[in-house]
Amino acid sequence: MQPRFDLFIWSQIAYLRGLARAKGGNISLFKDNKIYIKPSGYSFFDVLPWKISIMDIDGTFKNNYKPSSEYPMHLEIYRKLPFVKAIFHTHSFYATLFAFLKSAIPVFTEEARIYLKEIPLIPFAQPGSSELGKRVVEHLSNDIQVGILENHGTIVVGKTLKECYYLSELLEESAKLAWHLKLFEK
Repeated sequence: MQPRFDLFIWSQIAYLRGLARAKGGNISLFKDNKIYIKPSGYSFFDVLPWKISIMDIDGTFKNNYKPSSEYPMHLEIYRKLPFVKAIFHTHSFYATLFAFLKSAIPVFTEEARIYLKEIPLIPFAQPGSSELGKRVVEHLSNDIQVGILENHGTIVVGKTLKECYYLSELLEESAKLAWHLKLFEK
């Protein structure tokens, strides 16, 4: 599948399934030494194949669409975790609740244990900074592909956008389950 079309499809799905709201979050794909990333100021729903920012791995912009302000994080992840070919960063509701509570999300279901393993809380770094990317790299690996960014949102890495989407959806469902189980603890 063509990278621009792939990014368009998974952006639309993420938006329509409620993982992304307004203009927050971003999505990117690394293919043929180029990074295809949601442009700045666009919602996941507004991403169209011809409105995708493209840059080289060195950070050189290749077209007139300004990339998401989080592009330094994406660059850092792609440079330091070679298995990563796709990234989803959302502000999905329940997972972001945990991010602002500064609390890791517990893993309850068998599906989450198999695919997520654990959901680390990644310490705060300024959004839009390469430092944020460095913190992500310290906590994610080929085995642990999801995390929550303290006071910010979620981060999911993988080999494809499809993989990142399904991990993002499972992360949000795990957060939702954990949140509702917390309500019954009291």
